[in-house]
Amino acid sequence: MKKKPKTGILQRFFKIICLAVTLTSAGFLIYHMVYLPMENKKLMAELKGNFPEPEAPGASGSEKKDQPAGRKCPVAAVDLVSLQEQYPDVQGWLTIPDTGIDYPVLQSEQENGEFYLKRNYKKEYDINGSLFLQADCKVSESRNLIIYGHNINGRRYFGYLQNFREETFFKEHPMFSFTPVEGKEQDYHIVSILETDKYADYYSFSDYRNEKDYYGMVEKILSHSKFQSEAAKKMKKEMDESDAETFFRKYKFVTLSACRTMDGKDKRLIE
Repeated sequence: MKKKPKTGILQRFFKIICLAVTLTSAGFLIYHMVYLPMENKKLMAELKGNFPEPEAPGASGSEKKDQPAGRKCPVAAVDLVSLQEQYPDVQGWLTIPDTGIDYPVLQSEQENGEFYLKRNYKKEYDINGSLFLQADCKVSESRNLIIYGHNINGRRYFGYLQNFREETFFKEHPMFSFTPVEGKEQDYHIVSILETDKYADYYSFSDYRNEKDYYGMVEKILSHSKFQSEAAKKMKKEMDESDAETFFRKYKFVTLSACRTMDGKDKRLIE
């Protein structure tokens, strides 16, 4: 009886290994691209269902919350006060119309500022993480709130921010809103799109204590932008017509930061 050549056995073994790797990779992709997004969507729906915004006295259930001019999608109506009572790290809610970005913003202690990088608002492990505020920012005091989020495929979390690298999209979506827990919804005009890295000094701009540094950083943010918006042109004109002392702390900023697709792990996109 002839023995089977070793090369044939090795070939079959190699094919089995390749098939196992292929199936494992497919399972990994399905888990991260299909299952996790579905679970995340359920989690957000659960949050909104458990913490609905109370209706104003005299308002009927059919009445819709008034939206600022230019809005194309409703802002999430969530009872942030009740949400924070159960989850104390919740600091507010971020909404960018037409993007699916409609999430709570959390903040951990400074000793562990990236706690929510891979955790959901319940502090459970979640590879998608949450939107979280830079640890040294104070919602009620800081002149620049820096919010981080993962660049997730499928336009989830801050993955959709990559669209702002296209000028047409940038011009069609000039605003977003941030609602602090103790306060009203605040609309922000997008004045700058910056392609930079994690070492940039923009991340130190949470609150400058003197007019010269504040004025200089705002000037840098505007001048280095990939595109120019009408709001940025108006701000530049105002800066040209006033001195640093007059302009000091006049505006409050919100910076959104995400990794830049395919540009390297240290590259960042901020707006």
